[in-house]
Amino acid sequence: YVDLDREQVTFHNPKAGTAYTVPLMGDALEAIKEQHAKRIEGSPWVFPTPTGQNKPTNFEEAFKRVRADAGLDEPDVKGEVLVMHSLRHSAATEAGKAGASAFEVQAMTGHKTLAMVSRYTKVDVANAAEAMRKRWQA
Repeated sequence: YVDLDREQVTFHNPKAGTAYTVPLMGDALEAIKEQHAKRIEGSPWVFPTPTGQNKPTNFEEAFKRVRADAGLDEPDVKGEVLVMHSLRHSAATEAGKAGASAFEVQAMTGHKTLAMVSRYTKVDVANAAEAMRKRWQA
């Protein structure tokens, strides 16, 4: 449920069961605005399938092609392959590195607990020190 006036999206039925709202910004906001301008009248989907409006686009195949084109198709040193859900981990980590608090990351990702946020957010001591410097210098 996209609210372009407030520049946010609400997830009403997430896996965790509790609805949450996140801000839209940057490339994500621009992509949704661009898609809104091309919207199929009567379709409830932001990105409907190219052949019809009755179901949303499945981005998995496109993601696999982009991943392969970027040379990221092979497992990493941990034996893990990049999947779309990895982007959620990356967003949480980058927000933490940029100085977002655990509570801000929790609001961004919609996690119910800070324990889950800590599983997603990989920030080391150097990142924490930099975030503290930024906050105290502001």
